[in-house]
Amino acid sequence: MKEKKSKTDSYIIKINQRNLGNFDSYSINAFRFVLILVRIGGTCFLAPVFGSKSVPVRIRVWTALFVSIAIFPTVPTSSGVMENITAPLFVLYALKELTVGAILGFLSIMPFM
Repeated sequence: MKEKKSKTDSYIIKINQRNLGNFDSYSINAFRFVLILVRIGGTCFLAPVFGSKSVPVRIRVWTALFVSIAIFPTVPTSSGVMENITAPLFVLYALKELTVGAILGFLSIMPFM
């Protein structure tokens, strides 16, 4: 015997599928932009010129934002990774990008030490 699903059960399943995966292109591009911004931001906050205390934080944030906007069209899209991303996986990607950006910024400081 098959159990008959109520309308509320199918509605909850549709909401969960919509929240966890199958994002539209605007959401995927927003996720890509945030990941680019996190990497560039990590680099800008440790880079030799922008990482100094004499440069205000507001200038560093705006620089990271403008550089991210400038390089966003040149970054290739990932093949199928961002379409089914979940929130914990996105946080892990963001932490990875922040780590890579911080390492790049730290490596750019090394010749000046």
